[in-house]
Amino acid sequence: MAKYSSADLVVMVDNSGGTPTDMSAYVTDPGDFERYIATEKTTPIGSANETNASAGVSGVKDIKLGGFYDDTVTTGPHVIFNALGETRTLTVTWGGAKTSSVETIITSYKRLPKIKKLVGFEVTLLPTGAVTEV
Repeated sequence: MAKYSSADLVVMVDNSGGTPTDMSAYVTDPGDFERYIATEKTTPIGSANETNASAGVSGVKDIKLGGFYDDTVTTGPHVIFNALGETRTLTVTWGGAKTSSVETIITSYKRLPKIKKLVGFEVTLLPTGAVTEV
């Protein structure tokens, strides 16, 4: 059984032209990639046990990426993520060849200056549409 660490992760996000850009060197907080299925409670009156049903819609919760700020003209997080409302394809390679890809909307981008610290960034990506896992 293979075991992977953060050193094995690759985070790719396409730029405004649709070209995948490796953001791994900038991301120090990869956040969570949490998939879910929407459900609805179906417990009838008088039942002693709670019941639920799948609503048939799946998705991925908001994804927050964080790391060190960089305004490098073509590849830095400032250039890739400072585009509120635009879409970006996020692809995470989990180690080996397993990947998860989803189209996202940039809903929040912030720079995080702190005294005696390097400037950081945090971006929130809202997944939209189907997840492709290979």
